[in-house]
Amino acid sequence: MRRTLIILAAVLLAVLPAPALGRSPAPALPRSFGIAPGVVAELLASTGEGPAVLRFRFAPGSAADLTGNQGVSVAGIESGALVVTTTVDLAVTDASGSARTAPAGTADTMQQGDYFLIPPQVPGHVENHGTREAAMVVAFLPIVGPAPEASVPPNG
Repeated sequence: MRRTLIILAAVLLAVLPAPALGRSPAPALPRSFGIAPGVVAELLASTGEGPAVLRFRFAPGSAADLTGNQGVSVAGIESGALVVTTTVDLAVTDASGSARTAPAGTADTMQQGDYFLIPPQVPGHVENHGTREAAMVVAFLPIVGPAPEASVPPNG
């Protein structure tokens, strides 16, 4: 899991610099910033307005509402355990490679090594019920341009 996140971060930094996206870089975000009491986001990698990799650190007993965004996110539990609730079913892969579904609207406990994909515009709620800090790493991949329309197969 950790190797996958490191490789993803390296690929994002290597192939998507801001000038290649045809835009000037956005103002730099601070390297870390609070998003809720006891929850700190750390910017690990960014191209400005493009892809970004962040680590969210949750103190024991803390929680945060995460807003949906205009892109796809891949999230992985780096340490500890976090309870994640979203408005859609999540396909979760655990550290052993086994797949399961976290049903929409259900508080699902994600353990270290679990990872999942968050579709565009899906808000979520994340809580740390444990007695130790827990961390989640998220790679955000924005959708550039208008979102594609769903294709309808032809009748036939």
